[in-house]
Amino acid sequence: MLYSLYILKAGKDGKSRSREIGIATTNKDGSETLHFDVAVPLDSDGNQVKVFKRQIEPKAQSVEQPAQAVA
Repeated sequence: MLYSLYILKAGKDGKSRSREIGIATTNKDGSETLHFDVAVPLDSDGNQVKVFKRQIEPKAQSVEQPAQAVA
């Protein structure tokens, strides 16, 4: 499985916006490996902000029609 790692960041309008900061993959044994693109930001108290994960859905494979011979 492939997951998107993201944080919620307040926008100028006060609404929360998600910001992707990395990906996570599931290993054969069920554990996860995290790949961060950037460091996890800190809140006002110096603690790391919460990181959320969302499953990345695979795109549907297009079914190709076999070529037909033209006589």
